[in-house]
Amino acid sequence: ALALAGNGTTITVSNGVYDCIEQNILNAIVVRSVNGRLVTTLRNPPASTARVLVLGHAQAVIEGFTLTGGLANNASGGAVNMTAGTIRYCSLRSNTASVSGVGGAAYMTGGTMHDCIVTNNYGATGGGGLYLAGACLVSNCVIVANQAEHGGAGASVASAGAVVTHCELYDNTNTYYNGGGGIIMSAGTVQNCLIAGNRTTYTGAGAGGGGVRQSGGALIHCTIVSNRVPVEQTCGGMYRSGGTVTNSVIWDNWRGAAREDLTNTAGIGYSCALELTNGVNGNISADPAFKGSAAHNYRLTAGSPCVDRGIFISWMTGATDLDGKKRVIGAQPDMGAYETSPRGALFLVH
Repeated sequence: ALALAGNGTTITVSNGVYDCIEQNILNAIVVRSVNGRLVTTLRNPPASTARVLVLGHAQAVIEGFTLTGGLANNASGGAVNMTAGTIRYCSLRSNTASVSGVGGAAYMTGGTMHDCIVTNNYGATGGGGLYLAGACLVSNCVIVANQAEHGGAGASVASAGAVVTHCELYDNTNTYYNGGGGIIMSAGTVQNCLIAGNRTTYTGAGAGGGGVRQSGGALIHCTIVSNRVPVEQTCGGMYRSGGTVTNSVIWDNWRGAAREDLTNTAGIGYSCALELTNGVNGNISADPAFKGSAAHNYRLTAGSPCVDRGIFISWMTGATDLDGKKRVIGAQPDMGAYETSPRGALFLVH
């Protein structure tokens, strides 16, 4: 029925669980639940080997569903294979891209995903949650508890036009080669993101970066914290062989029982990590003074050495941080995903 709807159609769906076997949405239609993702599910039924949806029109919209049970067998995009369109206010949960597949929840060569929860998905060859392979945008999403074998358990960013922004990636696990428990990136942009509590578990050779494995692309205004690899691997925080890092905090990451935040400091500026040299390229190595690491509050205290220590970039005018506050509140932007209000700030509400 979805595939037959004409351009301009809006389909509203009431509460319930609906079998949805690889519906191809190639027209400009809006499919919207009445009461949201908690009570409205589109599922690939247990006996079926198929995705839930294929989305391929710039004006196609999927809004307010749980998408679950998708199985891309030896293919990519367990719940959704997406070349265009928008997915918003959805939960993509318990989907699989098996064998040589990537993108357990979604494989994106185009389109936008925003305000979604991506959880408990599996990508055999990478991108346990999401695999971004084209000019696409992922924003304001929570990407949690996904798994991959070959890198990027939370997300794999593999295209110059791919952008991940204002997202939280935590508790994702890479179990085999490559690493990047939170994100693996060879291109594209990751900005204003918290990457925390991710891990790689493989104890053989060939994996690194419990939080991020970076060979290209730009990572800007991110906080990478409390990620882990086993002692046999390299770098709990960021394992790097290329790309750039700007205005970011990489702290309290672990290789076995030893702190190891960062490899390869080339291309890093205005950032904070234990391995960086104070004053070189605007970097610092002092404790960033989070408000409450034990409670997973990685915002900066007003007295943090990371406050006002970033570098201004033109896109920051009018931009926001991960909390939705102004990106630049003080003289310069802060390092990390969160901007901090100065001591004694007075806010007037009219």
